[in-house]
Amino acid sequence: MSIADKLTTIAENTSKVYEAGKKDFEDSLVNYITNNGSRTYYSQAFRTAAFYKDNLIDFKGRCTPTDPSYMFYNMKGTHVPLGVDLSNINTDSADILNNLFAYCAELLEIPDLNIPTPKKYSATYGYCYKLHTIHGKIRTDENTVFSASAFREDHALQNMEIEGIIGQNNFNVQWSKKLSGASIVSIIEALSTTTSGLTVTLSQTAVDNMVFPITSTRTDAEGNEYTTTYNSWIDLAGDGIEGSPNEKGIRPNWTISLI
Repeated sequence: MSIADKLTTIAENTSKVYEAGKKDFEDSLVNYITNNGSRTYYSQAFRTAAFYKDNLIDFKGRCTPTDPSYMFYNMKGTHVPLGVDLSNINTDSADILNNLFAYCAELLEIPDLNIPTPKKYSATYGYCYKLHTIHGKIRTDENTVFSASAFREDHALQNMEIEGIIGQNNFNVQWSKKLSGASIVSIIEALSTTTSGLTVTLSQTAVDNMVFPITSTRTDAEGNEYTTTYNSWIDLAGDGIEGSPNEKGIRPNWTISLI
């Protein structure tokens, strides 16, 4: 074997040893954090942790908390580790999503974590100053409460999708001046048709920057998909002309506040 071949073999073996050691370390870390997959309470489990796109640990479905409140609170990295599943959280508790991602100042995006409909979003996504995308649907029903801090100070937020019905007061994304037109449509379409005297608050800048037409796809009570196309903000929110057939848009029972 030539010297060049020997050097190549050494390099290949070194790489294999490194990858094996890295895998052993990650497996040990996952087992430690999840208590070998049996941990259910994850308060501040990832506080000050720093996960980035090129060094994400994969929990491979072993991270399945029933109580994830404060789970990622004050996490320092830009991304959430892989393989986290929140589908089994205890939705009977009103505090179950408290501060889930609060103060993740560097966080850029959140993957679909299979979060079911909770009783309340309280600072769940608040103070994530650089967060631009929440993948997966934000699920809600007529009784779900969105606290004033649910999305507070999310200045970079562009993409979110609501599934279900917003039936409580004070849904507020006034800080999100970059929120996409599709996201705004998703919010307004989700507003309950049976409540009254409630207010939803959006960013005036985000509304001004909406590019029409915007087509949305939703599912009716029978599970059938249907599409709606909006050609202007007036189609959504009305023309504001008293007595006009479209004075208040598709949700006349709501006040849409623009800040």
